[in-house]
Amino acid sequence: MFSPRSPSVEQEVQYHDRQITSYKPLLNWSSLWSNFLRMRAAAIVGPGNVSRALAHFQRLTGAEWTSLLEQADLAVIFGGDGTVHRHLSELVELEVPLLVVPCGSGNDFARALGLKSVRDSAESFRQFAAAGDNLHSIDLGLICEP
Repeated sequence: MFSPRSPSVEQEVQYHDRQITSYKPLLNWSSLWSNFLRMRAAAIVGPGNVSRALAHFQRLTGAEWTSLLEQADLAVIFGGDGTVHRHLSELVELEVPLLVVPCGSGNDFARALGLKSVRDSAESFRQFAAAGDNLHSIDLGLICEP
């Protein structure tokens, strides 16, 4: 999971209308589940058949979906490198954290983040919902020919 603006582990940050304190809480399933129910995610679906991955992710996380990126606590891309590339500029502009569920043919970007399966992405989602301490900044650039 990455964000254009990544908080340090020790600080408190404001994401939309909820305060996240970066600390490792004791495992409390009822608390975790209530955070999942409040977590608003915008699903971005790439080409191809990703319905199984989406359904599996939903079963593992119980994510609450929103159709507006502006109202989302994070964006979840179900696709590969092409889908990430297509939507990245808008997500950076809105400063919405991004989670990739690898469903493409190569999935180089997701693999570089350690996300090799729907289960890996669901675990990253759960960690973000519980503590918000797994955001990573990445460098973005554009290479143009002169």
